[in-house]
Amino acid sequence: MSAELGALVTDPAVKDLLAVNYMRWEQREEHRHDIEEVETVLNDPARRKDIQQPGKLRQQTELRKRNLAAQTPPLLTPAQRDKIARIERVARETFTEAMPTQEQMRHAPPGALDHHQAWEAQHKRAILLWKRCQMLLHPTSQARDLANIERFRPSQATRSLMTDALINRPFALSPEAKAHYDEINWDDPGVKAQLEQAVRAGKVKINLKARRGALRPQNDKGKVYTCPADACGGRIFSGGFAKRNYDRHQESHRLEGHGVLEGHGVPA
Repeated sequence: MSAELGALVTDPAVKDLLAVNYMRWEQREEHRHDIEEVETVLNDPARRKDIQQPGKLRQQTELRKRNLAAQTPPLLTPAQRDKIARIERVARETFTEAMPTQEQMRHAPPGALDHHQAWEAQHKRAILLWKRCQMLLHPTSQARDLANIERFRPSQATRSLMTDALINRPFALSPEAKAHYDEINWDDPGVKAQLEQAVRAGKVKINLKARRGALRPQNDKGKVYTCPADACGGRIFSGGFAKRNYDRHQESHRLEGHGVLEGHGVPA
C-alpha cells in the first residue's frame, strides 16, 4: 500500500468506517426479508406452536439483526464523503498499477500466473479498501459490478499469435494495423521479403493442418501428388485433401526460400 493511502486511512474521521466489511444491497435485503419472515412466525401463536425451539430461533434472529445493523453502510457527512472519495481514487490508482491485462488473464502465457499472484499479494489491502469505499459511497446501488475491479483491468490490442500461451488465439489485426493496412503495398518485393524473414525467424507461423469438421472434397479422390524438392525426398500427398495439402506444401517451400515450384506433382 502506498504511503499516501496509508496516511489517508489513519484519519480518525474515516478510520472506523473502513474497518467494516459491509454487505451489498441485495445481501441486506435478503437479511431483512428473513428477519421479517421469522418474526411473523414467532408473533403468530398458531404458527409458533409448531416450532420446536422458538427461543433459539429468536436468538438467531437477534444476532442477524445486530449483524445487519453493523454491516449496513452508515450515512456519511459531507466531510467524510470527500475523504472516502479521495481514498477510493488513490486506492484505485494504486492497484491498477502493473495490473495484469485482460489478454494475459485470458491466454495465460508463461509468467502470467506468477505476475497475477504477486500483483494480488502486493495490492490486496488497496483492493479491499476500494471495495469498502464503493459500499460507503453508493449504499443503495444495485449494480452487480459496483465493487468489481475487473472494470479497471487494462485491455491490450492483439499484436502477436501468442503461440506459447496456455490458450492460443487466432491472429487478428490490431487497431493500428487496420488503420494503416491500405497504406502498405503488399505486392512490393521488399514487403514480401520482410514477411518471409518473419516466417523464418518464427515470428509468424503457418498452420498447414486441416480444420476439424471440414467437408472432405471428392475431386482429388484416387490422385497422388509427389513433391519434387530434394529436401523432401519425394514426399507424397494422397487422399481427399491431396491437392490442397500439396499446394500448401509448395507455398511453405516458397516462403522458406526454395522458390516457387510450379508445374510439378503429376497426379497418378
